[in-house]
Amino acid sequence: MRKTKAELIEELDALQQNYADEKASIGQTLNAMQNKLIALKDENHNLKLMMDQYERTLMIMTKRLMESREA
Repeated sequence: MRKTKAELIEELDALQQNYADEKASIGQTLNAMQNKLIALKDENHNLKLMMDQYERTLMIMTKRLMESREA
C-alpha cells in the first residue's frame, strides 16, 4: 500500500505535533520536579538550622546544670 504525499505530510504533521506535546509535557514535569527539589532543599536547610540551634541550647542547658550541681 503506497501512501500519497498528502497522507505522508499528514502523518509527519501528527508526529511533529505529538513530539511537541510530549516535549512540553516533559518540560512541565521537569519544572515541577525542580520546584519540589528546591522546596525540599530549603526545608532541609531550615531543619539543619533548627538542629544546630537545639544542639547549642542543649549544650548551654547542660553546662548550666553542671555548674548548678557544682555550686
